[in-house]
Amino acid sequence: MKRRIWLILALAAVLSIMLVASSAWAQAQNKPAKSIQMEALGVETQIQRPEAVYFLPPADVAFETSVMRKSFVNKIKNSIEEEPF
Repeated sequence: MKRRIWLILALAAVLSIMLVASSAWAQAQNKPAKSIQMEALGVETQIQRPEAVYFLPPADVAFETSVMRKSFVNKIKNSIEEEPF
């Protein structure tokens, strides 16, 4: 019996706290939004330019193809025919 009374009192306390909190939140939502007005600000500057420029000549790229000593075609075919997992 006492346990029911404590449960009812706790439930009433929680509900009253929720009611007060929701009304306070609703009052806070009705306030007009604050606005800040600022004047225009002009900024003038100069772009910094480099004093010296150095160009590298293009590199001579020469690729050589290597000759394969061993053919991997059979290994590729076998891997396709095998079960993946």
